[in-house]
Amino acid sequence: MRITMIKLRNLALAGCSLLLLSQCATREDVMDLARQIRAVNQRVEDVRGTTVNKMQRSQASSVNRLDEVGEQVMQLKAVVEEGNVQSSRIRESVKDEVSVLHSNLESMKEEYNAKILRLEEQLAALSQTVERMKQSQLREAEVRAKQAAERAESARNKTVSAAGSSVDKGVVQVLPDRRKSNKSKGQDTASPMDIAPSAGASTSDAATSSESSNTTSNQFDKAMEYFERKQYKEAYRLLDQFAASNPKGDLAAKTLFYMGESLFSQEEYDLAILEYQKVISNYGQSKLAATALMKQGMAFEQLTDIATAKLIYQKLIDEFSGSPESREAVNRLDKLK
Repeated sequence: MRITMIKLRNLALAGCSLLLLSQCATREDVMDLARQIRAVNQRVEDVRGTTVNKMQRSQASSVNRLDEVGEQVMQLKAVVEEGNVQSSRIRESVKDEVSVLHSNLESMKEEYNAKILRLEEQLAALSQTVERMKQSQLREAEVRAKQAAERAESARNKTVSAAGSSVDKGVVQVLPDRRKSNKSKGQDTASPMDIAPSAGASTSDAATSSESSNTTSNQFDKAMEYFERKQYKEAYRLLDQFAASNPKGDLAAKTLFYMGESLFSQEEYDLAILEYQKVISNYGQSKLAATALMKQGMAFEQLTDIATAKLIYQKLIDEFSGSPESREAVNRLDKLK
C-alpha cells in the first residue's frame, strides 16, 4: 500500500512539472490539476486511514490472540506442574510400598526357609527312626524265623530218634504232629512231615528203605514228579527223606525250597516259612535264596501278617536289587501301602 501512495505522489509531481515546463497551461488547467492533486491526496489519506485501521485492528486481534495463547500456556503449565507433583507423589508412594513389600518378602522368605530347614531335620530324624524300627523288626523277624526253624529241626530230630528206637524194636511208629493253618480256620491238618511207614513194618522194610536212599537222584526226581502232579504230601515226604540222607548235597537248597513249596501249596504257610528260612540262612548265595525270600513274604501275607511281609519284601529289594524277584517285591510292596 505504501508503494502505491509513493507512485501517486510521483505521478502528481510529474504532472506539476509538466505544467510548469509547458508554461502554456491555463488557469483552469491549473485548477483542474489542483483538484486532481487534492483528489489524489484525499485518496492517499483514505487509503492510509483504511490501511492503518486495518493494521491496528489486525494488531489488536493479534495481541488478543497472543494474550489468549499466553493464558492457555499458563493454564497448561499449571496443569503440567500439578501433574509433575502428583507423579512425584505417586512415585514416592510406590517406592515406599515396594520397599515395604520387599522387606516383607525377605522376612517371609527367611521364615519359610527356617520352617523348611526344621521340616527337613524332622524328616531326617523320622527317616532314621523308621529305618531303625525297620531294621529292628527285620532282625526280630529273622530271629523268630531262626528260632522256629531250630524248634522244627529239634522236633524232627526227636521224631527221627523215636523212629530209630522203634525200628530196633521191630516196629516203626511215629505219631503225627497235627498243626493248624491260618487258612484252615480251625480245622486240623496233618503236616506232610509227619507221614511215616505204617505200624507193623518189619526190619527188612527199614533195610529196603536204607538201600533205596542210595539212589538219591531217582528219589529226588520221583519227588518232583509227585510235585508236578500236585500230590504235595507225597512230594514232601520223599523230599524230606532225600534231605535227611543228603543234607549237604548239590540238591540240598532245591530240596528245602520245594519242601517249602509243597507246604505252601497245602496252605501250611507257617511251616512253609520255616523251610524257606532254611534256604535263606544256609544257602544265601544260591539263586533260590531270592525266590525263597519272596515266597516267605507271600506266606506272611497269607497269614495276614502284613507288617512282616513288608519287611521281607524290603529286605529282598535291598539285598537282591535288580533281580526279577526284587521287581515283583516292589509291585507287591506298592499294593500293600
